[in-house]
Amino acid sequence: PIAQVPIQVCTAKEKRNKEVNTFNNVFSNNPLHN
Repeated sequence: PIAQVPIQVCTAKEKRNKEVNTFNNVFSNNPLHN
């Protein structure tokens, strides 16, 4: 169980980063905010 914790944390970080990247892409592609 202890060995699995870092993997879960990394996965959560990657998911978070992916969500942030998606948001940034949508936000930067929105003409109202350029």
